[in-house]
Formats: sequence, C-alpha cells, structure tokens
Amino acid sequence: MKKSCNPNDIHQEGQEQSKKLYRSISESARRLDDAHSCAQSVGDLFTPTLQIQRSKFQEYCERLIFSEPTLFGRKAEELLWRKAYYDVICAAKKLKKKEYTPEDLCNIQTHINAGVGHYHHFVSRLQYQYGLDLKNSVDFAIFKSTVKKSNASVQKPEHLDWSKQSVHRCLIYLGDLNRYKLEIYPNWDPGLSIRYYLRAVNFKPEYGIPHNQMGTLASSQNHTLDAVYHYMCCLFCKHAFEGTENNLLRLFEKNSRTVDDFTVENHNTESIIQLEPADHIKRLISRFLFLVEAWFFNRKISDIYIVCHQTSMDLQECLSYSKPLSETEDLPVDAESVDTDSISSPAYLTDDMVFKIIVICLLCITKLQKSQSSQISTVVAFTLAVYSQLLQIVTDHIYDSLLNITIPNADSETPCTNGSAKHDGKKAKKLKKQKLKIRRRRKPKDSSEEDSDLSDAEVLEDLESNSDVSLCSDDELDLSSSDNESGDESTPKENELPKDADSTKEVSPKVDLEKDVGNVLNNIKAFAELADKAKKVDSNTMLEIIAEEKLLSSIKILSDWLISDIDIVKSCGKSTRSLLKQIVHLLNFLNIDLGNSKIANLKHDLDYFKQNEEKIALPEDIALKGIEIVSSVREKINWDNNKILSLKEDTIVRILKLITFGHSLAKIEETGITFDEKKQLFNINTTEIEE
Repeated sequence: MKKSCNPNDIHQEGQEQSKKLYRSISESARRLDDAHSCAQSVGDLFTPTLQIQRSKFQEYCERLIFSEPTLFGRKAEELLWRKAYYDVICAAKKLKKKEYTPEDLCNIQTHINAGVGHYHHFVSRLQYQYGLDLKNSVDFAIFKSTVKKSNASVQKPEHLDWSKQSVHRCLIYLGDLNRYKLEIYPNWDPGLSIRYYLRAVNFKPEYGIPHNQMGTLASSQNHTLDAVYHYMCCLFCKHAFEGTENNLLRLFEKNSRTVDDFTVENHNTESIIQLEPADHIKRLISRFLFLVEAWFFNRKISDIYIVCHQTSMDLQECLSYSKPLSETEDLPVDAESVDTDSISSPAYLTDDMVFKIIVICLLCITKLQKSQSSQISTVVAFTLAVYSQLLQIVTDHIYDSLLNITIPNADSETPCTNGSAKHDGKKAKKLKKQKLKIRRRRKPKDSSEEDSDLSDAEVLEDLESNSDVSLCSDDELDLSSSDNESGDESTPKENELPKDADSTKEVSPKVDLEKDVGNVLNNIKAFAELADKAKKVDSNTMLEIIAEEKLLSSIKILSDWLISDIDIVKSCGKSTRSLLKQIVHLLNFLNIDLGNSKIANLKHDLDYFKQNEEKIALPEDIALKGIEIVSSVREKINWDNNKILSLKEDTIVRILKLITFGHSLAKIEETGITFDEKKQLFNINTTEIEE
C-alpha cells in the first residue's frame, strides 16, 4: 500500500534542506573571508582555486534564493553580492600599492565584467520565472512576448513582491560594479553606472539608495552641485538611505572652505577683478550651496539677505555665458554622453545645472514648510527671483527668433505655407548659435558705482527690481521678517559668511528698459500684438523655436510648484504683478495653433496629447519620480502606460501643460489674468503694476 504524501511534510522537508544549504553557504562564506584576509597581493585574490570556490559559492546561493525566496532570498542575495563581488574589490583596494599592475587591472576588470554578466542573467531569470513585465523598466531584459504570462498568476504575492525588490537591488549592484571601473580607470565613462541607477529609480522610485549612489558618483561634478542634488533627492524619497545625511553634511563642510577661499581672495585684492566664467560659476555654486545648507538644516546665518542678493546676481551673470562653439550643436542627452572633463569645472551653466538648482530650492521650501520655519520667506523669494530670470531669458530668445522670421500681416487669415515654414525654420536654426551667445537679458552694469553700505531691505528691493519679481507683502513672503534678528549670540560662527570686498558692490542699478532691445515686452499692448502675429507663423516653425528652449523644463517645474501653492500666487497678485506679467508674455508665445495646422513627424496622434496631457510624463517629471515635491501634479501621471516621445512631441506636451497652468492662474481672481477666447491670448490687469 502506497504511503500518502502530506504537502505540509514535503514543505517542511524542503525547508530543512534549505536550512542545511544555508549553513553550508555560511561556512563557505567564512572560508572566502579567510582566503581574502590571507592574500598578500592582488593576484592572490584571483587564483584558480579561489575563483572556483567563488563560483561554487555563487551557484549554492542562487539555488537557495530560488528554492526559498521569502525565507532565505534576501540573506542569500546579500551574501552572494558581498562575498562573491564587493569584498573582492575592497580587498584589491587594500592590497594596491602605488599603482595596479597590468595583470591586476585585467583580473579586476574581468571580475567586474563577470559580475555584470551574472546580474544580467539573474534579472532575466527573475523575469522569466515570475512573469515580470520589465520592458519599460529594464532595457536589457528579455522581451515580454517570451515571458510565461501564466507564471505571474500562480506565484504567491509575497514571492512576486520579493522578485521585484530583487530586480531593484540587482540594478543597484550593476550600477555599483560599473562604478568600480572608475576606480581603476578614472577616465572611464560614468554613463553606464548612471544608466543602471536611473533604471532603479524608475522601477522603484520610493527607494532613495540609487540617488545616494549617484551622489557618490557625482562628488566631483559641477563643484558638488550634482552630488548635493542627488543626496537631497534621496532624503526626500519614502525610503531614504540612512547614511545620506552624513554624506550631505560632508559636502557642505567642504563647500564652506570654498566660500572662505573666495572671501580671502577678495579681501587680498585691492580692486575688484572680473572673474573668469569657470571661477564665476564656482563662486555662484559655493554661495548657493552655502544658502542651501542654512535652509535645509534651518540654520540662521548673518547677512542672509545680502548673500541671497549676491547669489541672484551671480546667477544672472552666469546665465549669460555661452557654450563653446564646439558644443552648440544638438547633443544626445542620454547618460552615456557624459563628458567628465567639462562637468568637473564648467565654464557655462548647463540647462541640467539650472534644473538641479531649481529642484534644490523646491526641496528646501518643502522641508521648511513642514517645519513651519521663519526662513521660508527667504527661500521662496529667492526661488521666485530665479523663476523671473528664466522667464525673461526664454521669452527674449523666442522674441529674438520671431524678429528674424517673416510674419504675415496680422489681418491676414492665411497662415504661412509649408514652404515658408521650411525657410523660416532654416532661419531659426541659423540663429541658434547667436542666441547661445546672448543667453541672458542684460548684463549688470559695473558695480563699483554702487553704495557699499546698503541695508538688508535695500538689497532685497534691488534684488526685486533686477529680477522683475515682486517680493510679496504677505506674511509668508515678507522678507523684512527678522530672520537675522536672532542676534549674534544665536548665530554659530561657522555659519556666518564673512563680508568680502564685493559683498554689497554687486548691486546693479535699475536698467532703463526703454533703451533695451526687448523693451516692447514691457508694453503689454505691443506685446499682445506681436504674440497675435506670431500665431500666423507655421506651427512647425514655432515648435522648432520652442524646442530649442531647454530651460522650459525648469520653468515647467517651477510653474507646477507655483500653482500648487495658491497663497503665494494670491500674494503676488495682490502686491505687484511683474512676475505674473512675465508668465503671461511667455504663455502667449507658447499658445500656438495646434488645432488647424498639420504638425509633421509625429509618432502619436495630436488628439492623444490634448486629451492625455495630464497623464503623460515629461523628462522633468520622470527625473522627480518618487521625490515628495509638487507630488499633486505627478499624481495624475499614468506611469504604467507612458509612451516614449520624440523631442517635438515632448515640446507639444510641455506647451499643453504650461497653457493649462495659465488657465489655472486665470481662475484665481487675485492674479488679474484673463483669457481672450477669440484671440486665444492671455491678458493681465496692469492697474496695480502702473500704480
């Protein structure tokens, strides 16, 4: 008579075998530790005997992982990573003398490449065995059509959860392995590491560790701006990495020495010397990070208004620096195109750097709002000032492009023909290099003529006048509030910024806009007429012009933030509307005819974008996926069904989102903004401005 099989007995027997295998793996791990500690040279880590031992260890770990994923999967994964790969790299670093020998380099690189291959295979196995759909998350996984779809339905929920978490960890391991190549080959392209980390962020955005790893990778890029950006993004993820805050503090400590260096240099210089672009950008970033440290950790510093003004003026000047001629052509924006030489000490502000500055400001605002800090008014006003500068730059660029395009008579109802559109497009492209050389609106006049003893209020008033943004009179935005009234006693000396020779001499006088080429932008009627004429330009030509304005990504994020805080919008509308006027100017240029014109080279139907613009993620939205700022806007995005868009399609969606933002402003009575349905133009009541 056959003995009946009890499923519980089978499961219990399987668990016992798994436990026995885990004990064997633990013993094998100890033997590997002993072998690594006894190694006298890098070559001793890669003897045939030791490599066979690691190979068997790896095989046993995988067997345990897939036999009991919930019970031993995480432990076995960690052991496999540390003992088979991570510890070997660490041991090789300790055994390194002055330089690695060619044989050492070959062994380490082969070991790293073997790890990359292993984790590629591991992810593919997870996808196949658990029926995971990774097509839009992992770009090296097997195709969805070959995955057993039935697998996902029969797996236990806890096994599926583990498998997804495992894929996320594997992506981080792959990023780390490629990052280790940079330690043996300093000129190695970091793009591959970034690619894996970004894939991890996209797959599980609630986990901050990929941002922490990218911060480590970017520690020498753009004077630590990139590293600060990633560390702060990590801290704003739902599951932040516990060591990130200390990493951030170390960067701020390093930056404080840079601020001191500039102060000493200015004290030792009898006259103000014009800084080279690279040095000017370095000073801008060091001052900005000095402010960020005070805001993010809510530390009060003396003369914060003066520092805000200095930083704002530095930013305005640095935005004027043009790209070298060799870099003015369109370049790929993928991670693999990173140029480590140009980003270590940049001579101009890239659009990506501006975006990071904006996001850092918004992160500080979010943190200070949660703690209800009195410093919130300062960072909000600074952010609005930056917003104003970007609006002016982009509006001026589009305006300059339109000046060089033949615009039909405003009374004509016939838009440009396709032929003229091509001709106009060529003109627009021809002007691209010229526009890059005049990126800013105007250059501040020589500061030596200014009074060097301005009060805080005067400094802020001048900041307002130079950036075309109003400092609202509301309590929330009242920059006359005494952030520095706490006195000298409560202000730590290490947080004080010593007054340097140019601490108040960079205050620029008000510019006579009537003498500016772009003074028509301040004449609302004339501007509306130009915007109306611009609607006669072929939409394809306008899309080409608008697509060149990469700063629109930063403007879009700032617009998301502004409309999410109605109190700030109302405050700006009640006191003065200079910022809102700038927004109206830009929106009227962007509000092109997307209905009656035939848009060329679209992969998706135009109606799809109009009906789903809230659900479509732009690159700037993807970059902030999982980070808890302006989350109300990204809550509407359908991340599971997001299509890959072309540059022109990205531009169309960004336009639609910004126009929606404009209509949202028009619904707020205090803004004074209205929309003329007949002319398809935004208008703003300027009575209070003129008064």
